[in-house]
Amino acid sequence: MEFQCGMAVYSGPLCEALSFLKQEHGPLRMKMEELLAISTQLVQQPTTTQEEMTQLYESTKLFFSELERHSEREEGQLFPIVQRYTGTHSGPIPVMEYEHHEAKRLITKFLKEAQQLKHKEEKKHTVEQLIEAIHILTNHFLKEENVLFPMAQQLLSETEKEDLLQAFSK
Repeated sequence: MEFQCGMAVYSGPLCEALSFLKQEHGPLRMKMEELLAISTQLVQQPTTTQEEMTQLYESTKLFFSELERHSEREEGQLFPIVQRYTGTHSGPIPVMEYEHHEAKRLITKFLKEAQQLKHKEEKKHTVEQLIEAIHILTNHFLKEENVLFPMAQQLLSETEKEDLLQAFSK
């Protein structure tokens, strides 16, 4: 992979802190694939039982708690450091924050509505919101891995990278 940052080209390894964030994407992606498979099946089948909705709800709730821990590291630690270099109104961080917000909003809405639904059309619409959140997150992870993390690798000082790693271990 090659990343253009100004005149410099970066294609080397990521520091330990950024590698840590990237590695967290693997298990999250696996859970997203499982949720997407279940959700797609529920949307396509003619009826959905309350048991099926409860299973999807529980799996989504577990995934969401893991996603929250990951995004807290990014939003609370990485994003503010990168914004020192890119600013708060342009660059990748406002886009990343928006995508975090939008995916979390859709998942939260799914979790709120999933247990209260009686009609198939309501269930379908609610599950489609979860599918949309998964699509947002899939594209979001790719942007982080291909743009944000390599950019941060180039921009952050060694001290900032070490501080980031220490913050993650707390």
